[in-house]
Amino acid sequence: MTLIRGRRAAAAALAAAAGGLVLFATRSDPRLSPDSITYLAAADHLRHGVGLSDFTRVPLTVFPPVYPMLLAPGGASLLWVRIVGAVSMAICCWLLFVLLERRVSTSVALGAVVAFGASFGMVLTSSSTVSEPVCLALCLAMLVVLAREPLTTRACAAAGALAALSFLTRYAAIGSLVTVVVVVAVSTRRWRPVVAAAVPAFGLSAAWLVRNLVVAGTPMGPRFAGGANETLRAIVEQPLRSVGIAAGVDEASAHTLLVGVIVSVMVVAGSVVVLRARPWQAVDVGMVCLAGASVLVPVLARIRTASDVSPRVMTPLLVAACYLGAVLVDRALRHRRLGRGIAAAAAITIAWTSWQGVAYAVRFPDLPSSGDRSLYSEGLYDHIDELPADTAILTNNPWGVWWQSRREPIEMGFTRPRVGNSHRPVEADEVLRLACAGPTALAWFGSMRNAGKGPDERRPDLLEIVSLDPIATAGGKGVLYAVTPLDPASCPVGGRGQRAMVDS
Repeated sequence: MTLIRGRRAAAAALAAAAGGLVLFATRSDPRLSPDSITYLAAADHLRHGVGLSDFTRVPLTVFPPVYPMLLAPGGASLLWVRIVGAVSMAICCWLLFVLLERRVSTSVALGAVVAFGASFGMVLTSSSTVSEPVCLALCLAMLVVLAREPLTTRACAAAGALAALSFLTRYAAIGSLVTVVVVVAVSTRRWRPVVAAAVPAFGLSAAWLVRNLVVAGTPMGPRFAGGANETLRAIVEQPLRSVGIAAGVDEASAHTLLVGVIVSVMVVAGSVVVLRARPWQAVDVGMVCLAGASVLVPVLARIRTASDVSPRVMTPLLVAACYLGAVLVDRALRHRRLGRGIAAAAAITIAWTSWQGVAYAVRFPDLPSSGDRSLYSEGLYDHIDELPADTAILTNNPWGVWWQSRREPIEMGFTRPRVGNSHRPVEADEVLRLACAGPTALAWFGSMRNAGKGPDERRPDLLEIVSLDPIATAGGKGVLYAVTPLDPASCPVGGRGQRAMVDS
């Protein structure tokens, strides 16, 4: 009993240290991306009781609800984001140890926790305002529940609910819905537990998708139409490179792809080893399923919708890599001739991985963030602040404009749909309606990737119905335009067409 308490105390200390590393990295605030600001806008709306919607005042559908709901107590507070990120990291580390402590030796389990908690990919996501760490914590909690012996019907239902919550945190976690059913089926070989797991898993998820269909007409919100026109080699290399970066290799390094391949081979080898053993262990089967889904879902999304397969997207594979890698190392250590060499290699790998995560945490405050007022055009934000309160705003940077001004609604306009954006540009009829109904401005950030050569080059079709008249410039990086109808007779009857705020 004393030994068990000692090793669990050590694991708890490592988990707390991992959470502390996140707090250290975010000492000058968490990093924000456009997706982050969308989450924060939804959380702020929830906190003030105006429904689950973002700064466009339309119901949130592109992202699921759990992460904004978790941020809601703090609203747009970055202090609360820091706490959520640190706690999520600590929970992930603790749950990983719980899963490993009965599977491998204590030293190997603790080493895997260090490699995971101090990894570049986990420090990256936990120090940014993104949903991956929370989603991983829910997936690991699901596996911990499934590891119970005997596996009761009530436990199966709880695991199914956790699987649904993971999907409702991050759509890419759809693999958890399949995983919970597969693991219960393998573990019990009875239909009642399978049904007990499947009903909450698919029922809760379906309820949200039906809600999206009702309010937006699509189950997961408006998505980019058209897949990536890439070769098979490019489709395979992109996730491998992203895995290499998530493991801590610099993006510009010639070894990024190699490290991605090594991590992937380790996951495959670990999967083969655990699946060859009989009888199968529930956690092993679940981890293999989640590992496969963490690769397959992003790749299929890339093929179908051209979504980015970034290091952040591939970070969930790290938990499977650490678990399955720990199983491989533990088995190799039993070999007398290879034991010392494997132990040395594992120690070097853990030290290198940890160094990458710590080094990233040190330089984290110096990294660019979408929340920085000076990132694209500080002067343009100043001009926006001077606009009358009733001015409708179109922009190619709705996230930054909302974050800096808190004006609503903010619409994306005069640019083309871009893969990965959480919002689509409003259509011509909405642009005309806004221009006809009252003062309307276009805030154009020329240094953004979606800016092209300007709004006239991005959307020449809109200049056939409205005119753009510059009213202020900001150091050549930004322009504020007045948007007016070319022909007042073409204006629709009625006032400005504000999109209704739906209380979800």
